[in-house]
Amino acid sequence: FVLEYVCPYELESEEQLDPEMLQAMEHLHELKQKGKIRYVMASTHSHQVGSVLASTTLPSDPETLAFDALMLRYSMSHKVAAESLSFPIALKNNIPVLAFTTTRWNRLQIDSPSTNEESIRP
Repeated sequence: FVLEYVCPYELESEEQLDPEMLQAMEHLHELKQKGKIRYVMASTHSHQVGSVLASTTLPSDPETLAFDALMLRYSMSHKVAAESLSFPIALKNNIPVLAFTTTRWNRLQIDSPSTNEESIRP
């Protein structure tokens, strides 16, 4: 199950999800325990939100992380934020991260040797 795009407005504070999201996490983990879903995952564009998601635990069981995996923006444009905010917490909590927009919708490839026709040799 994927919560697609968790936005900054869904944070109670800079360090915690809002109560409605936490309640949804509890429900998703009940479904997971019943075998209805295998994994709980979330995606976000914000590395501040990503750091919160990577550290969120269930209110009913503070030893259980709320998410099994995260999908985060990561490219040269987001390198500093990703590597200083969300990645260290995900790594510490052993949460896999799937990267998206790694080429910034191909803008990072424009005029690179691999896309410049003049640099292609016969």
